[in-house]
This record gives sequence, structure tokens and C-alpha cells, in this order.
Amino acid sequence: MRRSIRNVYIVAGFISIIIYIFGVFTGIYVQKSVLDVVESDIVSIKADVENAQQEYVLFSLRGKESCPVLSSLSSDISYNLNNIVGELIRLENKGEQGAKFTELKKEYGALSIRAWILRASINADCDESVLPILYYYSVPCGRCLEQGSVLDKIIEEDPGKIAVYVLDKDIDHPLVK
Repeated sequence: MRRSIRNVYIVAGFISIIIYIFGVFTGIYVQKSVLDVVESDIVSIKADVENAQQEYVLFSLRGKESCPVLSSLSSDISYNLNNIVGELIRLENKGEQGAKFTELKKEYGALSIRAWILRASINADCDESVLPILYYYSVPCGRCLEQGSVLDKIIEEDPGKIAVYVLDKDIDHPLVK
């Protein structure tokens, strides 16, 4: 009788270890997948920013007829950047670190600055009034969450009037500094 109970405990322990190992590997795989998705989104936005910058160069040749295209590109870029920063912040709050994550944050920061400059230039040359805001945050930062919520409410109330470009103040990148 004792031998059969002991065998049940051994089998249960073995099954528990297998499930635990499976869970660990699944978590690692999911985390890697999320980073890969963020990386592909950043590559896509980088191409969009470069296209918008090329269109802006053409603006000098074609005049104000490029304004609607530039404005639309800038809005799309801003929207996509905001989606990515949400994912980056979520990963950071979960404790994500590592060289790949840090590099993605640097690349995101550089894209945000370029998009912010582009938006400001479009405003000046196309007589638009979209307010481009650089918003610096850090993790952890309680006040940053409050400020972010206020900006989110302003964006919801009057979409298209402001564009927020979010930057981690701790990124070691010359454009961010």
C-alpha cells in the first residue's frame, strides 16, 4: 500500500516537473515572439518615416499639393509609433531586459524624434496646427502614468489635434539626450 502511494507521488512529481518546464519554455517563446513582432513593426515604421521624408523632399518641388499626403503619412506614423510604445512599456513593466530589447527601444526613440521633426516641419510648411509633443517617461514613474493618462484623454477628446511622441528618458541615444 505504501509502495503504491509512493509511486503515485513520484509520477505526480514527474508530471509536475514536465509541466513546469513546458511552461518556462512556452513563456520564453512567447516573449521572443513579442520582441520579434515589435522589431518587425519598427522596421515597417522606419520605412514609413523614410518614405515621408522623401515625400517631404519632393514637397519642395511640388509645393502644397503634397500636404495632404504628408499629413496622412505623419498621422499613420504617429498612430503606429503609439501602438509600439505601448508594447515596449508593457514589456518593460514585466521586467524585459537584454541587448535586443534595449536596441529596439533605441531604434524606437530615434524614429520618434524623426517623426516629431517631420510633424513640426509639416505644420510649418503646410499651415497645419497639429501640436507635436515629446513626452519623456521612465519606469517606474507614478507621475508618468498620470501624465500619460491626461495626454490620452486629450487625444481622445480631439483626435488629430495633437501627436504625442513617447520617449524613454533613460535611453542612451544622442537624439533622445
